[in-house]
Amino acid sequence: MKIKVLVICFILIGVNTTYSDQKLIWRWLNGKWSIKNSMIIENRGWIAKWNYYAILDFNAVRTLKAYDSPTEIHFSFKLGHPHKKSEKQPEMLFAFAVRSPSRSWFYHIYGIHFNGNKKGIKEVQFIHSDRKDTSKRLSYKHNYFYKALAKKNISLSYYKMHHCKVLIHKKRATLYINKKKVLTTLFPSKNMEGRFAMGSRNIKSAFDKIIIKQGKKILLKDMFDNNTLKHAYVRAKWIKKKKKKK
Repeated sequence: MKIKVLVICFILIGVNTTYSDQKLIWRWLNGKWSIKNSMIIENRGWIAKWNYYAILDFNAVRTLKAYDSPTEIHFSFKLGHPHKKSEKQPEMLFAFAVRSPSRSWFYHIYGIHFNGNKKGIKEVQFIHSDRKDTSKRLSYKHNYFYKALAKKNISLSYYKMHHCKVLIHKKRATLYINKKKVLTTLFPSKNMEGRFAMGSRNIKSAFDKIIIKQGKKILLKDMFDNNTLKHAYVRAKWIKKKKKKK
């Protein structure tokens, strides 16, 4: 006589990626991201820091591939109200020249960083971040600096879309916000090659209308009308097992 036993097994296939005919541009790093209403949205707000490198300490996404040095960067963004469970300063980052000395250790970035308070966005900075001590292993924690190269007090509202344009010529970068010239800086190097990344912490954020150019050539364009975000999933499987009676 045979006895049938039903065994339910959940098999973890791993972090698999669902590829479609759509072009994937962005990879999730931290936070809760989705694309809807023609925007890419981070909807968690609070941050769990990893303390390895700067963009990993934001709720962030980065591009899947690296690009040539840009001369013009356009993006729009809006921030919600600061997360109610956090007393820390709300912050937002759009990074370029995101580079890694090995694999996925993206220490090097230049970027535009916004600081806010409970009432609105109050400061903007050009920033530079990289490893502090290159003799330490890449996985060594708290081994990066995050430096403001230039900064200015501003007044921008939450819940409102703001447009940013960055013009880059060699080492010089100039930031325009809502068509007004706001800030200029000189970077340590004219090498702007690398990936792009964006993120926020202690606040919810949304980004739209990202256009990156090198002269007249468009390096990257995403209006978020389609899903360009790389997702991960876990697959479950049922297994039926037969057991013979001895």
